Amino acid sequence: MAPAKGKAPPKTATTPEGAACSAEADAAGIKGKERRNFRRKCVAAIKKGEPTPKAPPPAVMAPAKGAMPAPPKATVPAQSAPTGQPAPAPKN
Repeated sequence: MAPAKGKAPPKTATTPEGAACSAEADAAGIKGKERRNFRRKCVAAIKKGEPTPKAPPPAVMAPAKGAMPAPPKATVPAQSAPTGQPAPAPKN
């Protein structure tokens, strides 16, 4: 499918610098704005011949205000799969 008229195709990390910085960001688990900022600084440093910046640890997201905590996991013993047989009648 061809791109729409007047729009450039999306940019990808095809340069060796961008690929190296993306690999560092992947290894560090960085995502979102942090990743974009890290890659920008990393590529600029490589092009200038400077050492690459150290990847920051990934941010831990706090739960949203008013969010309910996850319910505790159920501790029900595992049951075997149904066999298609009717259940035995209870003995009285």
